[in-house]
Amino acid sequence: MDTTKKGDELENKIYALFREDILNDRFWAKKECCKIYQKKGYYSESRKKNIIFDIAIEIFLPRQLTFSSLVLIECKNYNKKVPVGDVESFLMKAHQVSGGNIKAIVVSNNAFQEGAFNFSASNNIGLLRYYDRSNLDWVLTRSPSSLISSSHALNGCSIAYKGLRYENFDSKYFDFYGCVNHSYTNSIKLFMSSLVKQGQDNDFLKSLAKVESINTKGPWVVKFRKEPEIESICESLLAKIGYSSGAVSLKKYAFS
Repeated sequence: MDTTKKGDELENKIYALFREDILNDRFWAKKECCKIYQKKGYYSESRKKNIIFDIAIEIFLPRQLTFSSLVLIECKNYNKKVPVGDVESFLMKAHQVSGGNIKAIVVSNNAFQEGAFNFSASNNIGLLRYYDRSNLDWVLTRSPSSLISSSHALNGCSIAYKGLRYENFDSKYFDFYGCVNHSYTNSIKLFMSSLVKQGQDNDFLKSLAKVESINTKGPWVVKFRKEPEIESICESLLAKIGYSSGAVSLKKYAFS
């Protein structure tokens, strides 16, 4: 597959996933406050013409006709780590677009070089690594990474750290791993919240609160636990009920 075709393939998948989350109100901002585009151009005064971006998400405050935040996304479908030069080049293009609060994201199917992390942290760029959901053990009709609650906080996600930094890291459960300013997460909502709010004053943060999508009802919002932790919990429960052998009677034992 040629380079252009590879890039388009990844771009189409990322666009579809973000669009799906927005339409189903699983994105960070409410769906009525968002518009998503693929291959849209934004005017550059330096070039005197539009710069075309892979994916753009415009976020509007209520009753406003122009966007207050613009998220620009560049997709990299590589068989090697993404070099810092690619991140720098993308930021140069993003900085030429005027108007609104502009945030840049580089999405890759591979890990990132060390320099990319340092540069992105210094320039408020988000880094995302994508894994095709068809290869995950946790098979859902929606993105597993869109289901993680705020209890699965930034700065404590070691698997996201490995996913973004190690080329041979094999994700079993999550389709996205993100990094914003050296903070790691496997939750797209936490990633977007950290990125959009980063560096903003209190007045603007109050305005953003009006568009933020808050979902506290979902029974599917659960904390991710690694296999050894699940095994330990099961062993503890079996010991509690005095289990010795055979099948466990679900009618006899009920757990809250």
